[in-house]
Amino acid sequence: MTVTTGSLRAWGAAAFGLSLVAVGLGNPAGGEPAAAAPADDATIAEDAQTEQLESAAELSGVNVLQTTNTRSWRLSGSEDMSGLTDGDRDVEGFDDWRSGGAENRVDPNWVAYYFERPTPVDGAALYEPVEADNVGAVTFQWRNMRGGWEDTSVGTLTNEDDRLALTAEFDVVTATGFRAVFENKSDSSWMRLAELEVWGPEQ
Repeated sequence: MTVTTGSLRAWGAAAFGLSLVAVGLGNPAGGEPAAAAPADDATIAEDAQTEQLESAAELSGVNVLQTTNTRSWRLSGSEDMSGLTDGDRDVEGFDDWRSGGAENRVDPNWVAYYFERPTPVDGAALYEPVEADNVGAVTFQWRNMRGGWEDTSVGTLTNEDDRLALTAEFDVVTATGFRAVFENKSDSSWMRLAELEVWGPEQ
């Protein structure tokens, strides 16, 4: 299990002999496409872990969001999510702005992709656009065969520094979908994303 980032500080590192602390987001509320059945959408967050390494690294394998047919959905934000998987890690592809100021901010929020068929995945990456700096925590979750969401083995990752540029490797799972659940640093501004990548072994 590996977590790397240019701006991530995730508390607790097994590699340094420190105890690991579970940080769970629970089950963020929000609708899914009508076709995304069955209805059991409970998030399972057992033995969530955090880990820290020093620098960002490229993931190996294939980015399944660019090589398989998917359907996208989100809790709140941009309806057009095509920019989130176009390969550009610097330019905004999603935002969750809404009128009404801080009291109308959605936190946590999530973006999800539903796969055409069960697909093995073992890594993910999430980037804010170059001018952004308001994502404070990320939990990568995979959708199981029953339609429920489970945290990946890396648990919740906390970003205390600047722009988010996160890559994470986790125990391989066979998923019917994948999503990133993200929390803000401050409700004084909205959250923006540039790119989401979901990686799996070469087939």
